[in-house]
Amino acid sequence: GGTPVLLKLADVAVVLVIGHQVFRRKDWMSGAAWSTFALLASLAWLVPWYVVWLLPLAALAPDGVLRRHAVMLAFGGMLTYIIEYFAFVNQPDVTRNFFVQFFLVLVAFVPLLVLNHGGTPAAWRLALNRYLGGISSFVADRPRFAQRLMLGLILVVAGLLRLLALGTNGQGTDPLHHISGNLSVAVADARGLEKLFAVLQSLCVLAFGNRPFAVLLPSALIGTATVWLIASLAEELFARIIPERAQIIGLLAALFVATAQWHVALSRSGAQVVLLPCLIAAAALLLWRARRLRLQALQLWAKAVVPPAARNGGARPDGRGAAAPAGKHTSQLAEDAALQAILLRRWPLLALMSICVGLVSILEPTLWPIPVALIVVTISTGWNRRREIYAVSEALLLGGLTALVALPTAWYYLARYVGFPPGSALLARSNPHHSTNVSPLSLDFWGHILGNLWLELGVLVTQNYSAAGAQTGGIPILPALLVPFLVVGLWLTLRGGRTPAALMLAVLAALPFLVGITVVAPSSVIIAATALPIMCILPAIGLEAVAHWFASLPAAMSGPDNTVFISRENLLRVALLLILLIATVSTFFWYFANTIVGPTHIVRPA
Repeated sequence: GGTPVLLKLADVAVVLVIGHQVFRRKDWMSGAAWSTFALLASLAWLVPWYVVWLLPLAALAPDGVLRRHAVMLAFGGMLTYIIEYFAFVNQPDVTRNFFVQFFLVLVAFVPLLVLNHGGTPAAWRLALNRYLGGISSFVADRPRFAQRLMLGLILVVAGLLRLLALGTNGQGTDPLHHISGNLSVAVADARGLEKLFAVLQSLCVLAFGNRPFAVLLPSALIGTATVWLIASLAEELFARIIPERAQIIGLLAALFVATAQWHVALSRSGAQVVLLPCLIAAAALLLWRARRLRLQALQLWAKAVVPPAARNGGARPDGRGAAAPAGKHTSQLAEDAALQAILLRRWPLLALMSICVGLVSILEPTLWPIPVALIVVTISTGWNRRREIYAVSEALLLGGLTALVALPTAWYYLARYVGFPPGSALLARSNPHHSTNVSPLSLDFWGHILGNLWLELGVLVTQNYSAAGAQTGGIPILPALLVPFLVVGLWLTLRGGRTPAALMLAVLAALPFLVGITVVAPSSVIIAATALPIMCILPAIGLEAVAHWFASLPAAMSGPDNTVFISRENLLRVALLLILLIATVSTFFWYFANTIVGPTHIVRPA
C-alpha cells in the first residue's frame, strides 16, 4: 500500500510482457522462467517479502534449478523486508522503494541470470566466465578508467558519510546561536586559523542560510578532500616501483580514510584541526611531485650532448657560468631549454608546499618542527646535486615563503621579547607570565621531551584518543582488524631501506613524534591528526602485499582444469569492492545508530 497507482500499473505491464514472452517461447517447464514470473507478479503488488513462501515450496520441487531459484528468491525477499522496515524506516517512501528494488535485483536477478544456463557445475562455470569475462576484458583494456571509477565511488562514500544529515542529531545547536557573531568560537579551536575558518563558514552561511549545516560544511568538505590527497600520495609513492600495484595501494588508503570512524566524526564536528591531515598530505604530495620533476631534469641532463668545456666545470643547466661554445648544436639548445622549463616547473610546487607547511604551523604553534623537517628534506635532496638544480634559489624560496606564511606562529614566540607594550593594538608583547623560559640545555627540557615522546607512542599504539575533541574521544583511527596489516606495512617500509618511497614514509611516520619536541604537552587530537596519513597508508601497503601473495597461489588462480578463472588484478578489485561495502555499512550504522529506529518503536495508524 501507499505506492502510486501508476507504479503498480507499470509493474503489472512488466509482468504481462514477461508472461507473454514466456508463453510465446513455449518455455513451459523452465524453472527459471516460472520463478522470474512469480517474482515479478509479487512485485506488482509491492509485497516482495511474500516470496519467502517459496522457501517451503522449494522442497517439493523435483527440479534442482527450481529449488535453487526458490531459495535465492526467498532470501532476496527477506532482505527487502529487513531493508524497508529496519534500516530505512524513517526515510521517505521513494527511498525505501528504491532500495527494495535494488536489493531484489542484486540478490535475486543476478543469480537467476547465472542459473538460467543450467544446473550443472560446468554450466555455472561457463555462465560465470561469460558474464565476468566481458567485465574482466573491459577492465583489463581500461585500467585507468577502472581505477578512477573506484576512486570516484570511494569519494562518493566519503562525501555521504561526512555530509549526510550534517547539522542534525544534536550537532550545530550551539553554533546556530553564534552564526551572527564570531563563528570560529562556536565550531573551531581557540587559536590558529580561526579567521580563515570564519571566512569559509561565512561564505557557506551566505550560500545556504543560517543553519548548522552551513557552519559545519567547511570541515566536512575538507575531510572529503583529504581522502583524495592521501589516495594520490599513496599511489604516486609507488608508481615508479610497482606501477601495476600502486593503484590498489592508493585505493586502499583512500578507503581507509573515507571510512575511518575517527576522521568521519572529526570532519562532522566542525573543528578546524581537520585541516592538519589535509595540509600534511598536500605538502607531501607536492614535495613528491617536485622530486619527480627533478628526476626528469637529471635524466634529460644525462642525455644531453655536453661539450668538453662544460664537462670541465663550465656550463650549468641554467645557462650561467662559462659561455657555451660557438658550435653548440641546435638539439643541445633545445634540450637545455627543456631542462630549464622542467626545473622552473618545480617552483610553483615548492611554493604551494611552503604555503601548506606554513599553514600547518599556524594551525598549531607547537607544530613548528613539521615545516622545518619538510624544508630540510627538500633542500637536502637538491643540495647533493647543486650543479643540476637551483638549490640556493629553492632554499630561499622555501625558507622565505614559509616564514612569511608562518609569521603569526613566529610572532607567537617573538612577542615574548620584542614589540610594543602589552595591550597595544598592534604588535603587542606577550605578558611575562605567559612565557616559559626553559633552557634547551637543562635536564628538565629533555626530560619533558622524552615524556612527550613516550606519551605519543602510547597514544599511537593504543589509539586512545580520549582527549581528541568533540565527538572523537575514544574512537580509533583504524579498526583492530587492520592492525596486523599495519605491522606488515611497517615491516615492508623498513625493509625498503633507503628508497625514496621508504624515506618519505619514514618522514610521515616521524611527524607525530616531532610534535613532542616542545615544552607544551601535545594533545591527542594533534597526534591523531598528524598520524592519520601514515596510519592509513601503511595498512594499505600491508593489505595489498598480503592480497597479492594470496592471489599468486595456484588455488586462488586456477580451477580443476588449471585454467585461469579470474585475473589477479580483478580479484584484488573485487576484494576492494567487498571491503568498501563492508566498511561503508559498518561506519554508516556506527555513526547513525542513534537515528535508526527499531521495529518496536514504529507507530502505525490503526
